[in-house]
Amino acid sequence: MLVLSRGQQDKIVFPTLGISVEVLRTGAQRVRLGVTAPPHIKVLRGELAEHEPAALAAHAEEGTEERHRLRNQLQVARLQLQVASKQLELGKPDAAMSCLLRALRDFDSLEQKLTPPAQPTECDRKPRALVVDDDENERELLASYLRLCDFDVDEADDGLRALFYLAQHNRPDFVLLDMNMRGLDGAATLRRIRDSQGLAELRVIGVSGLTPEQAGIVVGKSGVDAWFRKPVKAEELVDHLREAIMIPA
Repeated sequence: MLVLSRGQQDKIVFPTLGISVEVLRTGAQRVRLGVTAPPHIKVLRGELAEHEPAALAAHAEEGTEERHRLRNQLQVARLQLQVASKQLELGKPDAAMSCLLRALRDFDSLEQKLTPPAQPTECDRKPRALVVDDDENERELLASYLRLCDFDVDEADDGLRALFYLAQHNRPDFVLLDMNMRGLDGAATLRRIRDSQGLAELRVIGVSGLTPEQAGIVVGKSGVDAWFRKPVKAEELVDHLREAIMIPA
């Protein structure tokens, strides 16, 4: 929303457009305005509005239809400023202020259209986890708890399917890996991950009813990044995951 003040030295700035409008001096019947705009914006005399409104399109640069439309809208807004200036010279301050407001609203609309949308930061993005466990009940319960804690979660029911997932998708923040699985077990899956150039640095969390020693797994750089023994205390697990990527609770 634009709020226009007529006070002296007041300025309205549209940084994306490179345009500013400043009230330089006010009087009983006159308001002196200063308009700053980049050189590529053509300046037209106010009296052209009465005779050549269609001439604005001739000054549009070649490009897409959208670029033509935006440039024409910019030129119209600029022309409205010129008309407002002419009206002030003719002693019509109310009409001038009305025209000025229309111009400022057009500039504001263009500013919003041309401002790139804010990109999500690392803190805005949900952490992603892949839960790998051949026990359907345990896998779904853990995945459901993580989703309730605002994680994006995918599931795999054995090590081979987990490797296929990792080959076909963007790398998740964590792999929660059960060890005692049918088919390709956790230890073999972990070795494939650590031997893969694209996955070697992936955070892998061991989740097992065994201890690391019993499973023959190292907790450290060449093995898993952490180990949680079943039955898992889900709240402690989530706290660890958040801390690992510095996400506040």
